[in-house]
Amino acid sequence: MVDFFLLLLLTGAGDELQGIKKGIVELADALLITKADGQNAIRAEAMRIEMERVLHYLTSTTPGWYPKALTCSSIHEKGIAEVWQTILSYRDATTKTGFFQARRQKQAVDWLRTMVHEHLEESFYRHPGVASAAREIEQAVAYGTLPATTGVKNLLGKFTYP
Repeated sequence: MVDFFLLLLLTGAGDELQGIKKGIVELADALLITKADGQNAIRAEAMRIEMERVLHYLTSTTPGWYPKALTCSSIHEKGIAEVWQTILSYRDATTKTGFFQARRQKQAVDWLRTMVHEHLEESFYRHPGVASAAREIEQAVAYGTLPATTGVKNLLGKFTYP
């Protein structure tokens, strides 16, 4: 649950496009190339330019907001104010459109549902009837001697919620 998703990237750490392959870049509200100092400053700027190009082709997950690629150096305290300003601009833009509050509301409901699922799953597997039968049913399903749908029905039949 976040208001702003800042993806931190580091040049020279292998495949610069690794995040794109995993789809994480599409989720980010901004990309930050860190350690943009010393001999790494030129590589960091080149990576920032490349990430800006990549972002141009991606669809933002936030209506009305276009993710940015930034660089920073904590050693030289360079770029940190720009990062903070980007976060504030995002908050202002999404507050005006109502997206900020809508995302928080959706995240709260998602959190509620996740906790319900976790509680039910824990209660299910701790139930004495389920706990005693689960291993045998799981093995039968794994070996193909029992269809998964039948295994589900058998386990659910042993479960009663208090």
